[in-house]
Amino acid sequence: MEDRAELLRQRDEARAARDEARRQRDAARDAPARPGFTTLDAFAREEGRARLRPALLARQAAGEALRAQDIEMLLPRFRPALLNRPASLTPPPPGLVLATVANAAFLPGLEALLLSLRQTYPGLDNPFHVFADASLDAVAGRWLRRLYPGLQLHRLALDGFARMPAQSSNQRRIGPIAYLGSEALGLAGAERVLLLDADLLVTGGLAPLWQGEGVIACADCGEREFGVISPVTGRPVVNSGVLSLPGAMLGAAAKARWLQLASGGTPPCPVLDRFADQRVWNHFLRDHSVTLAPVNFNCNAKLAAKSLGGRLEAVSILHFTGAKPWMRPEPEQTAMERWWSDAARGLLWRHRADAYDAWAPARRAAPFPADSTVAWIQAGPCAGAPPPGAAVFRAASTLEEPGPVPQHVVLDVATGAGPARLPDGWAERLWALRPRPVLWAPFRLREALEEANAPAAFEINFLLLEQPFAASLDHSGAWTGPDGFLPEGPSVVLGLACAAAQAMGYPTVVLAGLAEQREERFRFALDAMRDGISSCDILLTLS
Repeated sequence: MEDRAELLRQRDEARAARDEARRQRDAARDAPARPGFTTLDAFAREEGRARLRPALLARQAAGEALRAQDIEMLLPRFRPALLNRPASLTPPPPGLVLATVANAAFLPGLEALLLSLRQTYPGLDNPFHVFADASLDAVAGRWLRRLYPGLQLHRLALDGFARMPAQSSNQRRIGPIAYLGSEALGLAGAERVLLLDADLLVTGGLAPLWQGEGVIACADCGEREFGVISPVTGRPVVNSGVLSLPGAMLGAAAKARWLQLASGGTPPCPVLDRFADQRVWNHFLRDHSVTLAPVNFNCNAKLAAKSLGGRLEAVSILHFTGAKPWMRPEPEQTAMERWWSDAARGLLWRHRADAYDAWAPARRAAPFPADSTVAWIQAGPCAGAPPPGAAVFRAASTLEEPGPVPQHVVLDVATGAGPARLPDGWAERLWALRPRPVLWAPFRLREALEEANAPAAFEINFLLLEQPFAASLDHSGAWTGPDGFLPEGPSVVLGLACAAAQAMGYPTVVLAGLAEQREERFRFALDAMRDGISSCDILLTLS
């Protein structure tokens, strides 16, 4: 009897343990996703698709044209693998070459790609080729090389791609620039080329993309959690956002073959024809050995948002397909789009601050002229005159107006993001000034001034006033010193000139030409600036 009672007790314990395991499993499966995201219930989704399938087959048999997403439900499908452990951070071999395609509209995305790549692999110096149209100029090239030293910008004509298919919204949205990806096939001599879209964020190790043989790619999935087999190629449809191409397939012949396919040499395919360059790559790769990497290495942000519950710990590359996050104001962005904005903003904040810190020792720290003790900032028309010996500051935008050449000129360009350019006519007016003034400029003008060879003609000093990090003083009511990101003052010229005077140690700063009837918001911001700069007296001289 005792033996039987013990067996029953063990049975009951085993059943209780089983029931608890089931409860924990169900709780994990039914756990709510983060706000703005959903988790995948593959069984429920497939059950719903099974109910739709007979009606789709009937419509197809009747000759009705189906949408691509409906056709995909009738084709062989598969669930791509998701690596369940952190990917190796083994750095790439020296023979790996990186490449991407971009234009001016994709510059924010390219910045984030480069910075996230170098954050994951500090010191990465493998060659990086950017194939671009004419919208990325030499100034942008200098800007990008500060993000990734050694980057090579290739500005190419798009005339040869003008007749590429443009029937689908995808093809029209991307445009002919997508076909510049064919240039990656011309990088003969590389052991392997890793071709990356400019709308990626690197968030983890990438070693599986350069460890292995043949082509390495990921299945195309996002809106739906499954991949499909193309009825034409007989292969899984791969996403062209991340392609690892072995050196053996590179060369002029491969590039010519790709371009021949791009110009209309592909048979119709209901799941490929809506794509631009992805259509071509899938037809091109049907003749090559392709290894499917887990989707961790090209994870569509929509897949992470709609199927993974917004959880990104396993993701190594996050791919923002479709409309780009940086093209939508942050207050209007979805939770998924904020992934990109938050990451990109943090990366750029650190990069720009570090770049400025590296340059800052060259900034002027003593008054000019040397015996001057008053900085006279000409903020507008003023009947008064600066006192003898004062250092006069004027905005470059006012240099057409009559008056003596000031000792300091403030290049008051707008506080935007990315590399700035000199407005039309400014270079001629600046170079005509005699004697040459000291220039004070936003740090984002550095590349344009270097491209114009201005450092050979002027003493140039930079201050870190740029978006998206220039908080408005009438919002924040705070002012930091000249060594960090400056807030937007009552005006660009006032903000830059006051920071310049503070950096040079002037005990007295006169803001001349401020109209007494200035609006209240302007006065509030001005007061905040004056309160924050405690190292000198700021006096107002009204018109």
